[in-house]
Amino acid sequence: MPNWKVLSTDYDAYYAAEILLVEPEKADAIDAIVDADEDTNENDSIMSFRVTSEGGYYTAIMNGQEGKQIGQVFQNPISFPDEDGNYHQNSSSVGINQGYSFNFPDDPHPMGNRQFLFGKDDKMIVFNEIVMHATGPFAKFIGAILSEEVVSNDPNYVADITVAVPTSTPDPDTTGNDAYIREEGATYDFRITANGGFYDPIQSVNGEGKLEQIGECFQNPVYTYSGNRVGTNQGYAFIFPVTNFTREMTMGNRVFPLQNGTLNVFNEIIVKATGIYSEFTGGRFKEVIVSGNPDFVSEITLIPPSFNQKEEDGDAEKEDNVESAEKEGDGNEGASMTSGGDSVLLAPTLFGLGVLSLLQSMF
Repeated sequence: MPNWKVLSTDYDAYYAAEILLVEPEKADAIDAIVDADEDTNENDSIMSFRVTSEGGYYTAIMNGQEGKQIGQVFQNPISFPDEDGNYHQNSSSVGINQGYSFNFPDDPHPMGNRQFLFGKDDKMIVFNEIVMHATGPFAKFIGAILSEEVVSNDPNYVADITVAVPTSTPDPDTTGNDAYIREEGATYDFRITANGGFYDPIQSVNGEGKLEQIGECFQNPVYTYSGNRVGTNQGYAFIFPVTNFTREMTMGNRVFPLQNGTLNVFNEIIVKATGIYSEFTGGRFKEVIVSGNPDFVSEITLIPPSFNQKEEDGDAEKEDNVESAEKEGDGNEGASMTSGGDSVLLAPTLFGLGVLSLLQSMF
């Protein structure tokens, strides 16, 4: 993960820092998964804890134009249950749940980034509901998916969180297929449209005291090539100044709850895929805008990770599909994060599978 060295804290003049990228210890994570497969003690492979807003910090993220809340920034104490699995009101805090998230209509999927801090060096960094990095005794949970159950919203927010050590066993498939198969004759995997979706601008007050859009939240229906509704595209993104190296909107976080699986996407990298889409974990997510008016419409192509292509060097058809996916489009390549209004494009990301390092740098 990146190590930061601040060179200047005179923010009125400039901010400067040096970043050192440290290669992740992948072997440790793999060993943890192997150990979990052999571990017969369920108590060692499952951890539960509780977070509460009581004694914590909370501030709302507002849509300035309409004056409504669209998200939140939070920092909440963590407590562990006793030996019988019970929580006590006066239990001492064992850590901090710190992060931010955005709100969506009828949202069963957490959308945001957070970290659980348990000590000086012990932590879990979470992208949406996926443990992307962990240290100390929590390293065995890397790659796990959090389960969060809200116990109370009034007078205090209380939620119980459970995380289990991931195993090397593939995700169960409920369709009878070993993996996702693109429809015959299809030139892409999914189509997204703003028609029938949800859109909310993220705004801030600029130096002139006026509201300025700095990002957006969106929730749109997802269809197959043949036009069947199979899920939802939900996420948020932020707007940045355009340079020679960037386009306007990036830092996008999206989740696709689909039939028989889920995709968690950061910019154009598939951070985690489940169900029949599991093979696309670590792959790329290619989006081509085909319409911006009257409704935003885009076509999505899923590209498996490069190491899978190399392993399947005898599978000429699969390689041809990937190559054609790379060449598709009319100049609108890159992932668009917008679901309404003007269409804004992303430049393809440069970090490939280094998304973990970038996510960790946020904290």
